[in-house]
Amino acid sequence: MQTLFYLFSNLFHIYGMYMFANVFFQERSRSRKLEAALYTAYFAINSGAYLLFHNWAITLASNILPFFAITFLYKEGMIRRVLNVAAIYAITMGCDVLVMTLQNMMHIESAVFSEGFATSLVIIAAADLSNKCLHMKKDILGRTPAMYYVTLLFVPLGSIFIAYFAAKGLNPVSLITAVILLLINIDIFYLYDNVIDLFSERCEREVMESQNKAIQNQLEVVQQSQLRIRCLKHDMDNHFLRLKDLIEKEKYAEALEYLETVKSSTAADKKLIDSGNDLIDSMLNYKLARLHDNIEQKYDIVVPKDLSFTEFDLNVIIGNLADNALEALEQLPADERKKLEISIRYKQGYLKVYFGNTFDGIMPEDGSRKRDHENHGLGLKSVERIVHKYGGDMRAKVSDNWYEISLIMYAA
Repeated sequence: MQTLFYLFSNLFHIYGMYMFANVFFQERSRSRKLEAALYTAYFAINSGAYLLFHNWAITLASNILPFFAITFLYKEGMIRRVLNVAAIYAITMGCDVLVMTLQNMMHIESAVFSEGFATSLVIIAAADLSNKCLHMKKDILGRTPAMYYVTLLFVPLGSIFIAYFAAKGLNPVSLITAVILLLINIDIFYLYDNVIDLFSERCEREVMESQNKAIQNQLEVVQQSQLRIRCLKHDMDNHFLRLKDLIEKEKYAEALEYLETVKSSTAADKKLIDSGNDLIDSMLNYKLARLHDNIEQKYDIVVPKDLSFTEFDLNVIIGNLADNALEALEQLPADERKKLEISIRYKQGYLKVYFGNTFDGIMPEDGSRKRDHENHGLGLKSVERIVHKYGGDMRAKVSDNWYEISLIMYAA
């Protein structure tokens, strides 16, 4: 029974190593069938060495060498390969030390600990957490619910607790209990990862839809402007003839009025921002198009055509800050003074963003004015996480009926 307990524990330990391999190594160069065969051989070699020789050096070699050979399935340089394997084993050994320390501190004698069951659970949880920490692209807005990380701790620790009391001895019941709990842990991590992926895809889709609308708005502005210019060129001869006739008849006032009419016909739709950076221009022009003429506006946008920050991150920052400022202005009475200031400047490797606006003086604790209470405050939290991602800082300041928020981010 002890041998079976060890074999099942080791099977899930090998699965944990497989999870770590997929965290540290990305691109496969062989088939999945070969991968499965090699991991099966890895399990057989490692288990056989432990059961036959009971020698720690042989067991260690049977653990490291087959796994190192498996890493050649993945396209990676030799130095990076060695470092990745060393990192994986440092983490797994840390998990083993943690479990052994808890066992000694609590004076626990149980197959759950002695045969590696607890260690396998901790390793699987650590592999899943490492996947989140090293691949933040899965967590698009940094908005993964905190409950995810609570689950990562609660599920394996709770399983160990249950298994300890349900499997104090080496018997078929304890073996079945351990296997079921291990499968439950793996299934929960798998399901929760899929939920997080769907959540991230939804966030990405929402931001991309906003970006597409902004770009479409910018294209329409350009197209309408070009259409007016073509129409003006087509009718230019007729306009000149009419102006010439009015001047010859010394109807100067009418000529000036006619000239103003020609001039107004060439004016493009509202295009407030024209910095040369298509992403920032399109997003701001789209957002600011809803502004009324009674709002005092001041813009200072000086950025290069290309920035090292991702388009996704810039969209989140500009979109959320613009939305918050415009919503605050809309809360003001029609007869009250309204003002909006925006400054975005890139200089010497860092980007400074400033939004300032008048508001009604009512400042919620979370800084959000959204009526959607389910999602209120998420915009600023998303902006703050992105700013910290680039090693920057964000600050808000309130003075009388003036609210301003400024941030700085450093290019990678």
